[in-house]
Amino acid sequence: QAAPISPHRACFRGWLSFSPLQCRLVGPVVPLSMPTWREKVQQRLQDSCIPRLKMHFDMRENNVDIHDSGFLDCCKVLCAKRGCKTMVTETTQGSNFSRVLFHDEPRDLELVPVAVSSKKKRGKGKGPSKAPKKVYKCWVLE
Repeated sequence: QAAPISPHRACFRGWLSFSPLQCRLVGPVVPLSMPTWREKVQQRLQDSCIPRLKMHFDMRENNVDIHDSGFLDCCKVLCAKRGCKTMVTETTQGSNFSRVLFHDEPRDLELVPVAVSSKKKRGKGKGPSKAPKKVYKCWVLE
């Protein structure tokens, strides 16, 4: 019969031992790691996807910077407490409104389509107006 091994020595050797039954689980001991937030570049939620939680901000009355690191840290805590794994901020240039979207499925993200610029010069007549550009920032809990 094998003698029981102390937990410290077992972790050092890379395997565990349970002294009452003398069972041994062989294999490396993998430390548990806390999930971390990773920023995903040029990604947003799909248009067909309904976010689990949505927050709107009106910057006419309150000077809220949704890209401030302290604000984002609070949003990440709220997102994790709600069981969400994805956070997307959406800001429209030239607008006083911003949105923060929380969602639980990272697979519902899509790449932000790149605007194609035409090289043809237009005449002096009025052409169709361009839609305002939206800026997206995305974080995923991994």
